Amino acid sequence: MFESSTRITLLCKTDYKKLTRVRSQLNGNAQGYGKAYPKLDTAKVIDDHLFPDDIARIGAIVSLKDMGTGSVTRLLLSDNPKKQPTGDDKLQVVSVTSSLGIALLGSRIGDHIKWTLPNGHVRYLRVFELTTQTVAC
Repeated sequence: MFESSTRITLLCKTDYKKLTRVRSQLNGNAQGYGKAYPKLDTAKVIDDHLFPDDIARIGAIVSLKDMGTGSVTRLLLSDNPKKQPTGDDKLQVVSVTSSLGIALLGSRIGDHIKWTLPNGHVRYLRVFELTTQTVAC
C-alpha cells in the first residue's frame, strides 16, 4: 500500500496545463483544491505522444475495488465534474482536484491506494480496470 501523496505522479503536458489552469483559477483556495499543489510541484511531465496508455489521467475511467467492503465503483476522472457523461448511469464523475481524484491521477491497474476521507476514515482501494477512452493526451 502507498499513500498517494507520497508517490511521484506522471502527467502528460496537456493534463499538467489543465491542472495548472485550474489551480490558478482557484487562486490558492486550498479548500477547493485539496492536496494537489504538491502533486503538480513534484509531477514528472511527459510529452503527450510519449505518455503511456496504462496510466490514469483526465478523461480516464477507473474501476476500483474497496478492499474493506468489496464494493466496486467506476469513476470518470474529470476536470469538469459538473459535466455528467451520458449513457452510463453507474459511472460516477470525480474531479481530479478532489482528494480521490488526486489519489487516482497517475495510478495504474493493480495499484493499491490508501485514501483518507475528509472525515478521517481510511479506505484501501485497488485499481482493477482502467480505460483511457478520452484522448486527453
